Amino acid sequence: MTIKDHFRKADREKTVELNRREYGPSYDRFKWLDEGDAEKASRERENILASLPGDVHRSFCDTKVHSVDLSPGCLLCGQGAWSCLFINSICNASCFYCPTEQPSKSEPTTNGIPFQSPQTYVDYLKKFRIGGVGISGGEPFLTFDRTMQFVSTIKRHLGSRVYLWMYTNGILATEERLRKLRDAGLDEIRFDITANAYRLDKVRMATGILNRVTVEIPAIPEDYEVLKKVVPDLNEIGVKHLNLHQLRATPHNCRNLLERDYTFLHGTQVTVLESELAALRIIGDAREKKIGLPINYCSFVFKNQFQTMGHRKRIAPHVCEAYEDVTPIGMIRRMAVKGEPGDLEAAIEVFKKNGGEKNSWHLDATKGALLFNQSLLPYVDSRMDSLFLTYYVPTLRPTVTYRNAFKEVSLNQKRKVFIERRAVLKERELKGESIEDFRRLLMGAGVQDRNGLRQVSDLEEIIEMEAARPGLQEYY
Repeated sequence: MTIKDHFRKADREKTVELNRREYGPSYDRFKWLDEGDAEKASRERENILASLPGDVHRSFCDTKVHSVDLSPGCLLCGQGAWSCLFINSICNASCFYCPTEQPSKSEPTTNGIPFQSPQTYVDYLKKFRIGGVGISGGEPFLTFDRTMQFVSTIKRHLGSRVYLWMYTNGILATEERLRKLRDAGLDEIRFDITANAYRLDKVRMATGILNRVTVEIPAIPEDYEVLKKVVPDLNEIGVKHLNLHQLRATPHNCRNLLERDYTFLHGTQVTVLESELAALRIIGDAREKKIGLPINYCSFVFKNQFQTMGHRKRIAPHVCEAYEDVTPIGMIRRMAVKGEPGDLEAAIEVFKKNGGEKNSWHLDATKGALLFNQSLLPYVDSRMDSLFLTYYVPTLRPTVTYRNAFKEVSLNQKRKVFIERRAVLKERELKGESIEDFRRLLMGAGVQDRNGLRQVSDLEEIIEMEAARPGLQEYY
């Protein structure tokens, strides 16, 4: 077994164990893929992808499959420049796939931070330079006055600097309410028509009022034929985009999903195999029929990686020292060499000679370590025996846990939030060829090219801190 295979096997075993813990007694009731079924399903997916025409794109490290273009909101999501505001936690539909309980109106939250005041939320958007907002729920029409307050306040203060859209099942949508949302500045509305038996009357109503109407739904395998018939209608009535999500299992909805004889996939979250295959087939079917409606398959691996890394990259600079770096996936990297005081002082002189900024390095005399950021890596003496790497994950919190280093960030005079940094890979030592591999890859094509990095197997754990995993979900 190669080192790479060892890491792959260990990663799978860890994921399976985490899934087992999360779902408890229900885990053994899931229909999991065996090795043969996984290979067969993978071939089936590759055949579908290979049959798609050339105008079907695979973007964001091949995790998103889509035809034509993406909604401006989807682009902002992929770029990590958006905030999803859960305006409430109550719903008037009973979707079998709903991942969470919807018990009460609660208060608006994003990333676990509550916002009672629309103005404070605007201050949050400004502080973290957020360019897109999706208002979700629950169901936003159930607290329409609250929804309008947030929409109006966001647009009044930020205008075109923020692209604003809203998710709804549409059941309570009316012409009057849609016009109010339009006049307040809503840029896009997204309907989940599966919550209303694929009815299109509210969607049709909205296309006559708002400039951009999207249908965003889970790809329900048993509804594949229904959806095939609906796609041409969406195109005809002026829907701008169709977004298809992958069904995922949670402790809340798994009982409902288990009743449907789905095949489940291990991963950060358990997902449904047939849902992914159905979404890809819908894209292929629409292109074959030359239907111009842009269709986007929003896979779980895309959402899990790019939404998460985007959030981390927004908050990491607030707790990243000048002699550290934020990696492409939003982790904080600390690099160091160790040695005798004279050797470290000599290294600092080399940094100065090559124009290094004073704050781009830090001498920790008590530990005999010289910390420095990526810009100085080319000037580190190759005779240094070891390179030490530590990685931290930044986390936004409404209050302090006091378990990790943190920084207080003021949104306004009355409200503040906290950003913690927790070590997730502690002082990993690289020696010999591994140092050169890391230096070459970091200073060359860059860690965005994960396929290139994957060829260096002994850096596997470090790659996890540096780059997104390419491609759709691995089947097992």
